[in-house]
Amino acid sequence: MSDNNITIINVNNINSVINDFENINYVRIFGKGSTFQDVKKTSDKEFNIGINQTVNELTDCDMLVINDLHNIYLIKDEVFKKIKYILTPEYLHIKKKFNIEGHFQKVYDYIKEIGFVGKYIVYNLKSNPNLNKNYINLPSGLTSCNTATDFVSIFLNKFIRYISFYGVGIHHLQEKYNNKFVGNGKYDIDQINRISKHIDGKCKKYKIDYVMN
Repeated sequence: MSDNNITIINVNNINSVINDFENINYVRIFGKGSTFQDVKKTSDKEFNIGINQTVNELTDCDMLVINDLHNIYLIKDEVFKKIKYILTPEYLHIKKKFNIEGHFQKVYDYIKEIGFVGKYIVYNLKSNPNLNKNYINLPSGLTSCNTATDFVSIFLNKFIRYISFYGVGIHHLQEKYNNKFVGNGKYDIDQINRISKHIDGKCKKYKIDYVMN
C-alpha cells in the first residue's frame, strides 16, 4: 500500500526493504540509556536506527523504532522529514500495554500530515492476542531496542555483519535514562539482563558481531 509517498510494508512487500540493504553491512542502534551518544555515519555502508526520542538527538538517523504510541508525538517534526523508515507494531502500546486504540493508523495519519516520505514497516508485537498474518513477526516483546535487534538479525542478516549499540544493556550505567531525555525511565538488573541476553542470543544465532558501548 502506498499513499502520499508513504509505503506501508507488510509480508507481501518486505523484500523491498531488505533489498535496500544490499550495500549496507554496519548498523548502529541507539537507546535512551546513559551511554547514549550522537555518532555520525562515515560511509554509505552504515545505517543508524534511533529508538524513540533518540532520533531528536542524532545527526544521522535512517530509521525510527517505536513500540509505545505516546512517543510518536515526542519526535520533532523535522526528524520525520529526514528519516526514511519507521518501524512500529500494528497495535502500539498505550500505558505500556496492548490497546486496540493504539492502532498504527493513528501513526500513519500523523506522519502523513507532518510530511514523512518513506517506508512504514508494520509488525506483530508479542502482546497482540490476535497476530495479523499480513504483517511480519518480531518475537522478543521486550523493548524497542530488542525490536530493532530482531528486525536487523531476522530480516537483514544476509547483509549486516556488525551492530554497535549505544545507550543499551550496560548494567551499572543503564539504570536511568541519559539526561538528554525527559522521563523517569529506570531498569532493574533483571530487566537489563533480559535485554542483553536477548541481544546476545539473537546476534549469535544469526552470526552478527556486536558491541555494547
